[in-house]
Amino acid sequence: MPSGYVCTEMAANGAPAPATYSETAFDRFGPLDPAPSLTIQFGHDRISDPIALRATRVEGGVLVSASRSANLPSAPDDRLPVVAVNHDGTVRWSACLEGNREIQSVVAAPEHRPANALVVVLTANVPQYEHRIVQLSLATGVEQPTFAAAMQSVGFDADDLVGLGVADVTDRYVLLVDNAAVPGGTYERIVRYDLVADVAVDVGVPAELAQNQTVGPCSGFLQPSLSGSGDVIVGALTIDVLSVAAEPNATGPVVALWHDGAWSREPTLLASAVGVLPGFACADDPAAMVVRGVDALGQVRWTDPDLTHPGADDVGWYLDGDVAVGSVCSRRIDDGCDRVEFVGLDPATGEIRWTQPGLRVVAGDPADGHVLVSAESTGDVLLPPGWVLLDDRTGREVPGQSWDDPELFTLYPSREVSGFNRTVRAGGLVLVVKGDQVQVWYPKATGGAPRRVLLP
Repeated sequence: MPSGYVCTEMAANGAPAPATYSETAFDRFGPLDPAPSLTIQFGHDRISDPIALRATRVEGGVLVSASRSANLPSAPDDRLPVVAVNHDGTVRWSACLEGNREIQSVVAAPEHRPANALVVVLTANVPQYEHRIVQLSLATGVEQPTFAAAMQSVGFDADDLVGLGVADVTDRYVLLVDNAAVPGGTYERIVRYDLVADVAVDVGVPAELAQNQTVGPCSGFLQPSLSGSGDVIVGALTIDVLSVAAEPNATGPVVALWHDGAWSREPTLLASAVGVLPGFACADDPAAMVVRGVDALGQVRWTDPDLTHPGADDVGWYLDGDVAVGSVCSRRIDDGCDRVEFVGLDPATGEIRWTQPGLRVVAGDPADGHVLVSAESTGDVLLPPGWVLLDDRTGREVPGQSWDDPELFTLYPSREVSGFNRTVRAGGLVLVVKGDQVQVWYPKATGGAPRRVLLP
């Protein structure tokens, strides 16, 4: 048995991806097929230790990569696989990348129809993180020179690229930094890369990120991120609160914004970067973690003292346009929570639009008026509940969209399972990464007959 992963390359045959499936039908999130239509699996006999999978939707199919555990010593013969699988289950191509740790795929949303994918290979984590970034054609899997040339145009040669890390990704852009974003660390270079046009822009480093930062409980450190339009936001990220690991909207005051080619600290412009975001007040006691809305300048716009943190892990706030959903404690007795509810509220005003009983956790991100959540526990049921799809504008269950098996979908991040078990939404597709396989759930009546692929 080899010590590393045995990867098999397979060149593309030049044929276009099958056109049986309509990409536009996969762009909106809504009712799902009752079961996954596509299951992609790596064979157990190909590896000598656990692997972690990553998957993302690309035009015509799904891009899947496998890695050895980043916690284990590297093996000199590791060649890490990246495989493009078409919607019909055929393998488009398989590429093997020299690396010894982990692969992270960075791909723009399919509706932008990018020609290439960026694949970030973690090559070392001691004494510091080092990455190798490879650009692959989504059509053929062949390495492309465009990314390296674009980065060279802003002053990065091959030696510089190994120290780059990914700070954030949006539908179209990726934010690259030469610091692994260690809490409280400093930054020397920040580059925004357009994944569609293949253009790199050195945005410079604002003064706020060029000095060491104090980090402590219920405080924040500054971190760069991207807006949907590609502006670079520098905001304070709150840490060491009960729900920060699951809460995507834990960003505090915006202190600088890169917009139209320059850094600005003009309050009106900063306020436009991020709307009012709901969150829990930072405190040691869940009873004091009241729900409130905070604007981009860090000002509390509204507070609901009747709603507090439920005291459970893996809960947070998730935005779908003008609706925010999350689990809250709506009635406390003494030191405990007597009633937990799942609510939909207006993030701008805090107005409660609807409530559902019970502690719910969210799988993937809500979008297009829908959210996939764990079902309510009923009666004396001891096992975890299953899952339901809700209309996040009304809180009502979508007819025919319930699943009894609590293991169908996974939380992100998973606290119990090492590796990268997760459920992600990619447009209208739901990708469930678990163990050595990826299940692809298609929008209702679009996935076709179930098919299984054992990757080479």
